[in-house]
Amino acid sequence: MIARKMGGDVPALFVACQNGHLEAVSALLAMIINIDLDLDVKKELLAGKEAAGGASSLFIACQCGYHEIVTVLIAGIFSSDLNLSNGEKVELLAGKSGRGYPALYVACASGYHEVVTVLIAGICRGDLNVNNSKRIELLAGKSSNGWPALYIACNNGHHKTVTAFIAAICRGDLNFNDDEKKEFSAGENKYCFSAFISAIGRCSRKLSKNPKAELLAGKNEQGCSALYVACDYGRLEVVTVLVSAICSDDHNLSKAAKAKLLAGKDEDGFSSLKRARQLGYYKIVKVLRDCGM
Repeated sequence: MIARKMGGDVPALFVACQNGHLEAVSALLAMIINIDLDLDVKKELLAGKEAAGGASSLFIACQCGYHEIVTVLIAGIFSSDLNLSNGEKVELLAGKSGRGYPALYVACASGYHEVVTVLIAGICRGDLNVNNSKRIELLAGKSSNGWPALYIACNNGHHKTVTAFIAAICRGDLNFNDDEKKEFSAGENKYCFSAFISAIGRCSRKLSKNPKAELLAGKNEQGCSALYVACDYGRLEVVTVLVSAICSDDHNLSKAAKAKLLAGKDEDGFSSLKRARQLGYYKIVKVLRDCGM
């Protein structure tokens, strides 16, 4: 009954998650956890993939914005009765689609800030015993084309999602060693957080000063900054959040560093201010000007 599938090999857990049936999801998870089956079978049932190699139940719940269901699924992943390995927990928390899009990415892309908060809380749990590089990889939530979850939130103008991400990260216990700080701050780093913004100031005890400018720049893999893409799409509220963070004295940035960040250039060296002017986003121009641009 637990593995009962609808047409197209869709398991019951996936259907319940897709349709937002919280009680059904809770009941199915309880059965999966308590039934006498091999752990590998339980893990497969818990993933609840749409088809072989398809989207997981966690992914579809995140895509649909069902934060209460996401909470229940994460609780199942961490159930002491299952006793999954840390690697298995990581795989389930990534919750990827068939095309390799992580659950966190799709939640950020759609602007589901409550889902983002719940997911990051799960990723940052102390009983997920993995090194910070693996945790950072989960938090980056990169798509198959290399866009981090926070970059797409900025791209799509979801300022509440950006805020939720920052708040959730600050509640997480992420203590980076020197090597991880260097990788975090490198311009070409493969985990590039886009728009980490004000978390940098509030979590300064966990980071050296060096990564701050790079984190605020929030570049994608092509070198386009988070501020530029927000200006390019006319995302006034996102620009306001970014500029406020850059101009804040909490980050101890030099005047030169602030000027470079506020320039917010794309991969061709075109500045955010010029782009906003070019497109007629005068409120954005004013925000940039008010901060000294």
